Amino acid sequence: MRYASLNVEGLESRILFSSASMSVLGAVRVVGDADFANVITATVNEDASQLVIEISGGSFRTYRFDFAEVTSLTIRGGRLNDQISISEINGAINQRITILGLAGDDLIQGDVSPIIADGGVGDDEIFGSVGDDVIRGWLGDDYVEGGEGNDTLRGNSGNDTILGGEGDDLIFGNAGDEELYGDEGNDTIYGGRGDDLLVGDDGDDQLVGGWGDDELLGGSGVDELYGGRGTDSLDAGGDAGDVEEEDLYPAWIRNRE
Repeated sequence: MRYASLNVEGLESRILFSSASMSVLGAVRVVGDADFANVITATVNEDASQLVIEISGGSFRTYRFDFAEVTSLTIRGGRLNDQISISEINGAINQRITILGLAGDDLIQGDVSPIIADGGVGDDEIFGSVGDDVIRGWLGDDYVEGGEGNDTLRGNSGNDTILGGEGDDLIFGNAGDEELYGDEGNDTIYGGRGDDLLVGDDGDDQLVGGWGDDELLGGSGVDELYGGRGTDSLDAGGDAGDVEEEDLYPAWIRNRE
């Protein structure tokens, strides 16, 4: 059995549309109000048998779907500053949950289930789950935390701050002046264009500055630091086996560029 509803409201000659619906294949799609700042929560009912979607924007709406029929979940915000969170789903959906912030300064929060998140346009804050997340800040000055798991994190345009967290993370800064932190685990960090700060912290890390005047700090563990183009500062940490190369790239970066 499934429970769903759809609201269409008029306000000052505009049509505001929000919905949560499920396809015949079990794909649940949630759409926030375009012209309001939405608070969207995906959680479970008391016996954890149903997916519960709550949306507050132009008005408050609740939608319910039986987990036995749900195969995937995609949540899309609106044009303003949305808050989207996942709570207590705990792997009940086999696929990664997809969250699209679109425009505005959005807050996106994962939980236990792995997520694919795209902040869109705006200065976003995105927090991953304990699983293996794929997160992109996109346009704007974004703050991203991967959390636990082996995450793939991208800043794209803007001056971003990215923290990998626990796990073996892959972090890309791209354009802008970024601060990129691997934290625990064996991380791979690429600054891209701009004057970036790359910090490996614990673990055996590989740091590549890319274009610009970058600062690379390896931390503990056996680290490889490659400055790339620009005037760079490299400090692998002094552990036996550390590598510091100011002008060279590893093969995977040479092939990328």
